[in-house]
Amino acid sequence: MVAPFSFSEYFFLAEWLLDTSPKTPHQSVLRTIISRAYYSALISAREFTGVDSKAKDGHRLVIEALRKTGQAEAANKPASLKLRRNNADYNLASSFTSRDASICLLDSREVLYAAKTSIPRAKTYSQDYLDSSKFCTPQKETQPE
Repeated sequence: MVAPFSFSEYFFLAEWLLDTSPKTPHQSVLRTIISRAYYSALISAREFTGVDSKAKDGHRLVIEALRKTGQAEAANKPASLKLRRNNADYNLASSFTSRDASICLLDSREVLYAAKTSIPRAKTYSQDYLDSSKFCTPQKETQPE
């Protein structure tokens, strides 16, 4: 039997992306970090509160439910995470920094802790470094003969 997917894995992936990125990560890496930080927080809070985030106004309902658990400070984080995630996913003219990604990870971590979600640790990957130049640099296409 396969274990159910834990959205805290998204947090771990986002943190790993930031930790192993070059000094100036590519925008696609930063946008991915921001997006995954948001979803790890939202879905973990949803699972903790039992609220259906897929319903109309689901995001708001999850935040309200989290606030009702006495986690007022953590309940303030998903709204700012959502704004950054929307900007990262839909605003092509915006630019992000490692600091933006770090803030999102800190906010997400606070929600994960409030939702009593464990964050995976000591996971190994086949490579310690993600070289974004391998996938973020347009390559000249060759025409088949």
